[in-house]
Amino acid sequence: MQVAIRIFWALGIGLLAQSVAALFDGFSFLRNVRLSRCRPLNDFTPPVTVIIPCKGIETDFESNVSNYLSQDYPHYQVIFTVASVDDPAYQALRTRLENVSMNKQNEEA
Repeated sequence: MQVAIRIFWALGIGLLAQSVAALFDGFSFLRNVRLSRCRPLNDFTPPVTVIIPCKGIETDFESNVSNYLSQDYPHYQVIFTVASVDDPAYQALRTRLENVSMNKQNEEA
């Protein structure tokens, strides 16, 4: 019986030590979170590619394409994909993207 009580106390003390260590780690983590929230955000913006599969023309198709092309993000590219050139979305995208490229050329001139 004495051995069981000693094992119980040893395990209890080990559990208490682990709990105290976890509590200190929790406070350390909380301090790091608070410090990181006080620092200003960096301006890191990685390049992004958005791939948009298109099939057919929905009611908001033009609006959606315009929104994708006018994102307020420094380094992004949009890739539109269609299943075939016979898809109505292909011709609509082609016309829209030709207009965008002509507008950019006019702005640069």
